[in-house]
Amino acid sequence: MSLIVLASDKGSPGVTTTAVALAGVWPRRAILAECDPSGGDLVYRTPAESGAPLNPNIGMLSLATTARHGLSAHQLEAHLQRMHGGLELVVGLATGDQSAGLAGLWTALGRAFDSLPDADVIADVGRVDATSPALDLLAGAALVVLVARTSAEQIAHVRDRALSLLQRVGGGTATAGGGLGVPIGVLLIVDPKQRARVTAQVDELLRNSGLPVKVIGTVADDPDGADLINGRGRGRLDRTLLIRSTREVALDLSRMYSAGSQGPAMPGQMPQPLSQPQPTPPPQSQQAPPPMQQMPPPQPQPAPGTAYAPPARPQQPTAAPRNPRPSRPTEPTVWPGEQPPAPRPPYDVNGPFPPGRQPPPSAHEGFTSVTLGGGPDPHHGVAAPPPGLTPVQHEQRDPRDPRPARGEIPPGPGGHRAGPPSPGGGR
Repeated sequence: MSLIVLASDKGSPGVTTTAVALAGVWPRRAILAECDPSGGDLVYRTPAESGAPLNPNIGMLSLATTARHGLSAHQLEAHLQRMHGGLELVVGLATGDQSAGLAGLWTALGRAFDSLPDADVIADVGRVDATSPALDLLAGAALVVLVARTSAEQIAHVRDRALSLLQRVGGGTATAGGGLGVPIGVLLIVDPKQRARVTAQVDELLRNSGLPVKVIGTVADDPDGADLINGRGRGRLDRTLLIRSTREVALDLSRMYSAGSQGPAMPGQMPQPLSQPQPTPPPQSQQAPPPMQQMPPPQPQPAPGTAYAPPARPQQPTAAPRNPRPSRPTEPTVWPGEQPPAPRPPYDVNGPFPPGRQPPPSAHEGFTSVTLGGGPDPHHGVAAPPPGLTPVQHEQRDPRDPRPARGEIPPGPGGHRAGPPSPGGGR
């Protein structure tokens, strides 16, 4: 329904990447058309929706054959492919030599793109100059956008290119009517931190040059987002600065130049939305009477000179009191200065134990700590021997036996066994 053309004057400012991003976030159906006479790039950058490569023979090359016998808007559907992500695409020419087959057909292509009934066409024509055959395509556009970066030389080239285009196809401004030709605007690729300052400087430069051209928006200079669009890198494309800034530009341009709008808005004025038909009310005689509503009873008015009192609420029937649940017995609380209660005697399954009788040992008594082997520790509660020595196993023996006990070190010459001292204090 509208043809919006993106172009550049010199260098590689990123026209193709901007066109892909703009068509991808367009608020209604959009078709991306690679109309660069020197050849397209997307057939080498991105695959088709199925994962296979895009077919270079279906697109501008097939349109050139169809346009020889006449071209209408409904014939464009047969020359579309879906790139990865679902965006509809008219694949560009493979080489610049193939543009000779489109000689004399650029004007018909522009009219067909602009009259597509249910979609807008975002066309990428690459670099344009005075000899570019794409100038005939620009003549049928609703808007021509010159994409540029913020370097001084690129801004100067864009100013000169805008003047050249105004002499051929341009007229009016991108935000206000009044010209007989196509409005021209400038889209800047800029650092988001310098967007306001650079936009004001470029607008002042264009105004001082006497050109009816203005900056229509800015796109963030985001190399990571550009890599994601071109099939390189990983991440969420919808969270990049490139997509978020391009979405703002797409909303503004679609309101001003999409079909159904009331034409370009005046400077500082937003385009008015389309008026919706209002339903016709039925005749008064056919309207059903409103249902009767029950009016609340009148409230008593206070006597003069008395304070206002809220109306009394009706008495609700009180429910019968419930019987309190028996509380569980709890242990008596011991307060400071009191003696704790005497412990209860242990109970057996047959009743309390009589005085003097002890209850059987608990099932957990007599167990010691478990060793790493899984059984009870035999040395639990016994002091560990010094390092390098093993515990001596005690045995019952006769104290009058002169032989040393097993594991005992026998005394050497002149030695004696340890024992109680003699009554005389000597050996």
